Amino acid sequence: MSACVDPASNEFQLVSGEKEMFELYVPKTWVSNLSSGVASAYASFEDKVLVSARSSDDFVGYTLDEFLNISVQSFESMSGYELVSEAKATTLGGKAAYVLEYKAMVTETVNFVPVPVSYKFKVVLAQNEHYFVTLTYCAPE
Repeated sequence: MSACVDPASNEFQLVSGEKEMFELYVPKTWVSNLSSGVASAYASFEDKVLVSARSSDDFVGYTLDEFLNISVQSFESMSGYELVSEAKATTLGGKAAYVLEYKAMVTETVNFVPVPVSYKFKVVLAQNEHYFVTLTYCAPE
């Protein structure tokens, strides 16, 4: 599964692992975070802008609509959850998908003290054959 980046471009780097069912490219200036177990990268430590993608075959037999409902229930369990925009039909790599936005609180540690910070999330959920892909972009408000 791929979308809108030319892999031959010198402006982007691949940050997804070999076992992923997709390829995630980010600007070369971003820092990849393959050690987390999720394909992800961030713009800079100071900016805290993050993009991540993961695939799952845990929902074999589910429809994209059912996966959307399960995902939204998970998002709603986050502290300070607030829906910003309802799920809208779209595509990702030519496959059917939904995109939605929400806000939630994320606890960060500042000088060894936990501090709640409001983040905005944009999530794209797509289905490709028997697996689902979740692409997430988030940043502090």
